[in-house]
Amino acid sequence: MRSKLFSLMLVSSMLLASFGTAMAQSSEPFCGDLSAEDCALLAASNEAMAGVTSYTAAATYDFNMVGVPGTPADASVLVEVAGAFNMDEAAQAALAAVNGMSQDEMMAALAENPQALVDIVNGLDAELALTYTVNDELAALLSGEAGMELPSSANVMVSLVDGVAYVDLSEFAAAGFPGVSEVPVGYEIGPVVAAAAEQ
Repeated sequence: MRSKLFSLMLVSSMLLASFGTAMAQSSEPFCGDLSAEDCALLAASNEAMAGVTSYTAAATYDFNMVGVPGTPADASVLVEVAGAFNMDEAAQAALAAVNGMSQDEMMAALAENPQALVDIVNGLDAELALTYTVNDELAALLSGEAGMELPSSANVMVSLVDGVAYVDLSEFAAAGFPGVSEVPVGYEIGPVVAAAAEQ
């Protein structure tokens, strides 16, 4: 049970890290071949972002799988995520503690001090819109394994409020998936992460 809770904590930290870069950036960025003027501008931007309490962000993940056993010869997955975020003081302090760390360092720090992750989860309110698109061959394979037609594209809405995640899978319910609610369902992420932290 402990390993499952620990895994949940690490997965949660990875998801938060995907959008946490705007709130946890180093004041000494890697400038590469940038001019001194541009590097100073980037550093000033990072310092300003450290004090941000609410923001919006978007990300696109585009995967192409070729030659993977059990999948079509050419399988593609596109995931688009857009969201709005707001953080309280405790969450800000927890993120400040990992400011400037790489994602691997951040995960290690949160694993060593899980209370910081508790503060982030409970102090972060978010609205996320996720859209996935798979090519027809992969959709057909997944539909065959599921025994029902899987939409090749669908939207999932997720809200995180006071440590409770509300997930809207109504598009899957409309497609006839059994056991899927037509209304958003709440999951208490905060208490689960807090229980893992106590262990």
